[in-house]
Amino acid sequence: MAKMRQQGIKRLFELAKSKNVADKVDDLAMLGKDVCRYVQLDENSRSDWMDRSEKAMELALQVSEKKDTPWENASNVKYPLLTTAALQFHARAYPAIIPGAKVVKGQVTGRDDTGEKLAQAMRIANHMNWQLLEENEDWEEEMDRLLLALPIEGCEFKKTYFSKAFDYNCSDWIRPKDFIVNYKTKSLATCPRATHRLWFYPNEIAEKQRDFWSDVDLNISVDDQNEEVAQEFYEQHTLIDLDGDGMKEPWIVTVHVASEKVVRVNAGFWPEEMRVKVGQEQGLVKEFLEQRENAEELLDKAKLVKVFRNVYFTKYSFLPSPDGGFYDIGFGQLIGTLSDAVDTTLNILIDSGTLASMQGGFVRSGLNVANKRGSVKFARGEFKPVKVPASQAIGDSFYQMRFPEPSQVLFSMLGTLIQSVKDVTGVQDIMTGGPQNEETATTTLSRINEGMKVFTSIYKRIHRSLKKEFKKLYKLNGRFLRPEDYFRVLDTKELQQIGLQDYQNDGTDVQPVSDPMAATTVLSMAKAQALLPMKGDPSVNGMEINKRYFESLEIENPEALIQEPPPPQPDPDMARKAQEAASQHMLNKAKVITEYSKVMLNIANAEGAEVGTQLGIYKQQLEEWLNGQASMDGGQGNGGATPVPQGGSGTSQGGIPGKQQQPPQPSAGNGPERGLLPG
Repeated sequence: MAKMRQQGIKRLFELAKSKNVADKVDDLAMLGKDVCRYVQLDENSRSDWMDRSEKAMELALQVSEKKDTPWENASNVKYPLLTTAALQFHARAYPAIIPGAKVVKGQVTGRDDTGEKLAQAMRIANHMNWQLLEENEDWEEEMDRLLLALPIEGCEFKKTYFSKAFDYNCSDWIRPKDFIVNYKTKSLATCPRATHRLWFYPNEIAEKQRDFWSDVDLNISVDDQNEEVAQEFYEQHTLIDLDGDGMKEPWIVTVHVASEKVVRVNAGFWPEEMRVKVGQEQGLVKEFLEQRENAEELLDKAKLVKVFRNVYFTKYSFLPSPDGGFYDIGFGQLIGTLSDAVDTTLNILIDSGTLASMQGGFVRSGLNVANKRGSVKFARGEFKPVKVPASQAIGDSFYQMRFPEPSQVLFSMLGTLIQSVKDVTGVQDIMTGGPQNEETATTTLSRINEGMKVFTSIYKRIHRSLKKEFKKLYKLNGRFLRPEDYFRVLDTKELQQIGLQDYQNDGTDVQPVSDPMAATTVLSMAKAQALLPMKGDPSVNGMEINKRYFESLEIENPEALIQEPPPPQPDPDMARKAQEAASQHMLNKAKVITEYSKVMLNIANAEGAEVGTQLGIYKQQLEEWLNGQASMDGGQGNGGATPVPQGGSGTSQGGIPGKQQQPPQPSAGNGPERGLLPG
């Protein structure tokens, strides 16, 4: 076991901050041999899975070898079942996983009464989208390639780290053949080691040795140096007890495979996040450093409790392996035997058709054709003279081999096998844009939902991995981001400020996430088309239906195509009736004024002829009648317009119920025979 020459948490803290501590490790040669030996053990544990994975990639790439049975150069066609499945998955997954400029979404948990958390979440989301899609130009391309290889191999990996060379966060795509762990591993956070196979050219090796690698002779041949042949390295993230305290710490050991020499040993943890104990208190080193001024005294007294490993790798899973192994399965492993059966059947049919279309057979020995013996070739429309006895038919000298046409049974079986593969991969005609029978949008939507069930579950696994990758990027920003930085929001192009303090919480209140409910184009179009027949229903917002339909077609700026409908034109018949009602209303008002004038005249005459309370009764009756007219003039629910009485129907204009108002009448026997009021 390799040990560090000096012990103590203070020394461990200082060394963990160094770029390379290989020169501080005893028995470095044994460490390099151990790394290579462990890699070989892990490779052996996953050998069966690797064989299936490599065969799947050959099927997807349609690698065809020369075939010598049943004859030399016989048919060896590879039916593109796996290729089609991978392309269709990629075509649906890529726009769903990376929907434009909104890859990262901010999420707030807990109370946010002031809205500060929401504003912080929006800044983080906008900044990380800019980092992934603009600052790191390779991220989207790497995800594009990962999503194409994922259905073939079953799992892919991303390595997330801060690059000091580029001065920004990186997330590199790693194929499973270059990421080596034991097949029985359950989690990257708990596995004893994980190895990343790397390749560097001699000039890259020289640059790294000038920077932070140990300057050791790697025994690279002169030819490899001159021809710039890439050299293989193992970067093993492992647990080693370098300080001899009986507790293994996470370290990263980089070894040149051919020479088994160690070129670098660096910490696989952040020293500030070691959990230590000072007296009766426990906490992270950074927490004690923030509370106390004397860091030297703290590190001298602290006792190591736990070292938290940095997990740089994220696994993207297609389908979990049924046997519980670490490496998952894809379409390549699922349809491998079916694809072999399809290829064999197809090639038999092709070979049968070749034999059936060929002309060949036997010729009697001694037959003379055009004074020539042996093979005979014909030109189009040519007749060859043949010497045969007059008593013998020419057909007796020839026998043509006849081969049957390709078997219809095999052809039917081929169709069944291909359909079985489509059932496994979910590549149906409705999903690939092929021709369909006439059916309603609802029926199509139901079929698409059924066909999308397999892919929806896979999308959720991908989004789950994306969430883990985003959390790693979040932590890197909290450690390496400048105190103040500026970036442009992708969709608005406005300049926005981001600060290191935005990434300083623990990620439980504000965190970047991926949206697992993002729909594919074919599904969103089907949903939008199912809404179209509902346009015109007064209880449904027709403009919103138009907006969703345009968005499903991925039309840019759909708001520019949608406008408010013009107000409805008034009904000419209703307008005429309203005008007639208004005229009648004015006529009725004129009559009221006339009657009122007569009443006033009668009252004036009564003042000279009658005395006592009779005149007061007349005035009270007049006042009640005028109040009734005023009530009709106000017109309940008629906007202040005067309602027009409609004869004796008991209704007012506009359908407002009300009694027909009558002028008050004088009491019988108290005054002249005629009434005071007209009526």
